[in-house]
Amino acid sequence: MSDTSSEIVWESREKLGSHQRHLPHSGEEVARPRAGTNHSSNLLCHWRSHMGEKLFHCTVCGKVFTQHGNLHGHCHSHTGKRPYTCLECGKGFGVSFALMVHQCIHTGERPYWCGECGRGFCHSFNLVRHLHTHTGERPFSCAQCGKRFGESSTLIQHRCTHTGEHLYQCSDCEQGFGRHSNLIHHQHTHVDTKPFKCPDCGKGFTQSSRCTQHCRVHAGQKPCQYPQWGKGFSQSSQYTYHQCSHTGERPFHCASCGKGFSLSSYLIWHQKIHSEGTPASQ
Repeated sequence: MSDTSSEIVWESREKLGSHQRHLPHSGEEVARPRAGTNHSSNLLCHWRSHMGEKLFHCTVCGKVFTQHGNLHGHCHSHTGKRPYTCLECGKGFGVSFALMVHQCIHTGERPYWCGECGRGFCHSFNLVRHLHTHTGERPFSCAQCGKRFGESSTLIQHRCTHTGEHLYQCSDCEQGFGRHSNLIHHQHTHVDTKPFKCPDCGKGFTQSSRCTQHCRVHAGQKPCQYPQWGKGFSQSSQYTYHQCSHTGERPFHCASCGKGFSLSSYLIWHQKIHSEGTPASQ
C-alpha cells in the first residue's frame, strides 16, 4: 500500500491507515518533529513532504535535502570538488560549513562540552553524536539485520555492507568505497602525500585524526580513561578493545557468517575470507 502524498510504501492497509490518521487535515496546524529527539532527518523530510515543502534529492545516492544549497554542497562529495580551502594547511572541503569545523583543529577551539566526561567539541552535532556513547541510545536501525546506530549517516554507510554498493569512486583506479573518508584516505596512495606532520618527530600521516592520536604518544595524553581498573588509553578504539577483554563482548559481527569480533578492524580483515577467498586471522 502507498501513501500518494509522499510516495511512501507501507506493508499493509492497516499500517497505511494508521499513518494517515496522524496526518494534518486541510488548514490544520500540526507540530513538526522537534530537533534533538529520536526523529531522523528522513522522518523530518517525510513530514515536510506532507506540509507541501519542496524536497531536493541527490540523483547519485538518493539522500534528501530540504534546501537546494545543501544538496549542491553534498554533490561535491560525489564529484570530489573542494572549492573551500583552509588557508592554514591547504585542505579543501566541499561545503563552507565543513571548513569552519575543520579550522577548530588549528585554533584549538572547543566551545561545546560534554557534561558527563568534560570532553570538548568544535560543533554541537559532534557533541550530540558523542552523547550517544554515554546514553547508549541507538535510534536508527538497519531493516536488513536489525543492527542499531546512533546516527542516520552511520546507518547509510552500514547498508553498503549488505548491498555491496560503493557510493564513492576513485577517479584514478575506479575502486569504490562506502564512506567518503575512506576514499580520501585511499587517494593518498596514488599521490603518496602525508600532509599532517607530527611537530615532535616529523612523522607524516594521511589523516589529521591519525596525526592527533600519534601526538598523544609524545604528550603522554590518555583521554580515554577506564576508572574501574585505573587504566588510560590514547585512542578510543584501544579503550573499547580493553573493555571487551573484560566483558568478552564482540560487538562487530560478520554479515556473511555471523562471527563476532572485538574490533571493527578485525572484522574488516576477516571479511576478506568471503570477498577474496584469502585466509584471515583475528
